[in-house]
This record gives sequence, structure tokens and C-alpha cells, in this order.
Amino acid sequence: MRILMVQTFYYYRGGDSTYMLSLSKLLEEKGHEVVPFAMEHPRNLPSPYARFFVSEVDFPGLLRESSPGAVWKVATRSIYNGEARRKIAALADEVKPDIAHFHNIHAHLTTSIVAPLRKRGIPIVWTLHD
Repeated sequence: MRILMVQTFYYYRGGDSTYMLSLSKLLEEKGHEVVPFAMEHPRNLPSPYARFFVSEVDFPGLLRESSPGAVWKVATRSIYNGEARRKIAALADEVKPDIAHFHNIHAHLTTSIVAPLRKRGIPIVWTLHD
């Protein structure tokens, strides 16, 4: 089975990321193919699919700026991420996953990624960590 593993961070950052990476390893050991989808970050683990990762957004850094442009970027990007929608669609078209497993997608990836997967008939499982 080809599993699209969706998590904002693709490195060992906290419990949710550790769980997702451990689950990915276990699934691969059982013969499944795991395809990650995440946000770009300097600490990310290597991935042949990194070209599909969405550009990094540093919300705390933007909010410290307190500029209208920074506040606007935080507000718009945390509600609907058009880049994430486009990139997950392209990734799904290339790898044709059997299922998608979401983890923490709020704020950075957003629920904008649901529609492209539903359009392609890809079932979604969402583990709510928080």
C-alpha cells in the first residue's frame, strides 16, 4: 500500500512528529511505501518528495514583526494554504497514493489539502494529536 503521510514538520520536533516518523518506519518495515508531505524546514529529514513540500512560514517570527503585511500573511496562510493545495494535488497525481494519513496540518498546511485528495478519490485518515 502507498501511504501519503501528511504532517507539518518532517523532523523530530515533538510527540506528533516522533509518532508520525515512527509509524512511517513501522509501515515501511511491513512492506508499505510511505510518501511524506510537509512544510519546508532546514531540519527536515531527506526526502525524494521534498520538492512538493510547501514553503516555510515562521508564524512567531512574523507576529513579532507586527507589520500589517506580516499579520495579513499569518491570517491568510493559517486559514487556507493555496500552495499546499496545489502541491499536494501534484504529489497525488505523481505517486497515486492508496490512502492519506493526516497528523498536525492546522495553521501551516490547513484543510485546503482535503479537496484535492477527495477529488482524486483518496481516502483520508486523520490522527488528532492535540
